[in-house]
Amino acid sequence: PDLASQAYCYQSVWRRILISIAGPAMNIILGILLMLVMCCTSCLFDDHEHLYELNITEPTCTEQGVKKYVCSCGDYKIEEYIDPKGHSFGEWVVVSSPSSEQEGFKEKYCACGAKESLSIDKLIPSKGLIFFLEDDGKSYYVSGMKDDADVNVVIPDVYEGLPVTRIDSYSFCQNQLIQSLTFGNSITRIDFNDFSLCTSLKSVEMGDGVTVIDKGAFNGCTLLEYVRLGNSLTEISSMAFDNCTSLNSLKIPDSVNQIDEYAFYGCTGLTEVIIGNGVINIGDSAFKNCTSLVKLDIGGSVKSIDSNAFYDCLSLTNIIIPDSVESLETSAFRNCEKLTHLTLGASVTEFGASVFEGCSSLTEIVFKCNVPEYTFSYITSLKTVIIEDGVEEIGEAAFDGCTSLVNVTIPQSVNTIKSYAFQGCNSLVNVPFVPCLEFA
Repeated sequence: PDLASQAYCYQSVWRRILISIAGPAMNIILGILLMLVMCCTSCLFDDHEHLYELNITEPTCTEQGVKKYVCSCGDYKIEEYIDPKGHSFGEWVVVSSPSSEQEGFKEKYCACGAKESLSIDKLIPSKGLIFFLEDDGKSYYVSGMKDDADVNVVIPDVYEGLPVTRIDSYSFCQNQLIQSLTFGNSITRIDFNDFSLCTSLKSVEMGDGVTVIDKGAFNGCTLLEYVRLGNSLTEISSMAFDNCTSLNSLKIPDSVNQIDEYAFYGCTGLTEVIIGNGVINIGDSAFKNCTSLVKLDIGGSVKSIDSNAFYDCLSLTNIIIPDSVESLETSAFRNCEKLTHLTLGASVTEFGASVFEGCSSLTEIVFKCNVPEYTFSYITSLKTVIIEDGVEEIGEAAFDGCTSLVNVTIPQSVNTIKSYAFQGCNSLVNVPFVPCLEFA
């Protein structure tokens, strides 16, 4: 064949090849386009009925939300826009205390992560304070104030070029004029009865140098509402805030390892206590008769809660004993009459007498530790007992006389149930069978 015929043949071959390749692809493309057209046009004519479902995008602190109705075809109708919630900041937290030489600052935080910061002015010493030089000549201490002194007392870090390290015992005892106290960071100790019976005192800002609050330091300050404890504090001594009846909340920093006996006894206005993760021991009657206490957060390092520590805390409803606690001494939570829920940590091995006596509203107990003998006998309000995996023993007469007990959860780990453990539990209807139990 001639060249023209050859060229024509080659063109025909290539045309057939291209058609064989492009044909299926074009069919697919056309099919997709047809489906899209059908989907879109079906919503435009009477043969499609929109089925809307409510869809709500919640607002954030800074961005608006929207409430709209959406059909599966993609059509939607906006009903309304929802305004941003705005930040909800907590209380101010002092991050750095001010001194005589530099400003401090404080922050408050929103749950979304936003924060606000505010500087705290340098300490300006109050007029009328009385200073004495220590015997070693290296520092000063404060021993009181003159009659014309400021009622808002600011104790500086430095006086005449030397640090001010302490306040002498009884220096401001029974002072009826002081309304507020601010300490410089060089103060390391608040001595015995320093501010006891200062009945006009309303707020205390401790510097981060204070390590010890001595016995009775603020005893009987009946108008004291707010105390900021410094981040170097290690010990709150006995009766330190005894009968501070207007104190309403308390955060004990992680630096504290000891709360002594009667430290907050009779603080009847106290509603919230957060105990830091450094505290090892809560002393005898430390929070006894805190009748308004509702929220209690016990830190994860506490090993012992001594006798009467929370006796007559009438408003407590929920108590969680952390796994670090090993002993609950006599009457530690006696007469917590509104207590309904109790969780006992895995390490509790010692239960004193009458630990939960008088807890007449207790309905549920969760045990992570072995169930003690007699401790919960005759709690007639108790309805539910949950024993977690790992517990091995239920003690003698553990729930004797708990006439309202209905549900008990016993895990496979329990191997011994002692005598009379459930004697008199006439309402008990739900007890799971556990094989290989030993009844002693």
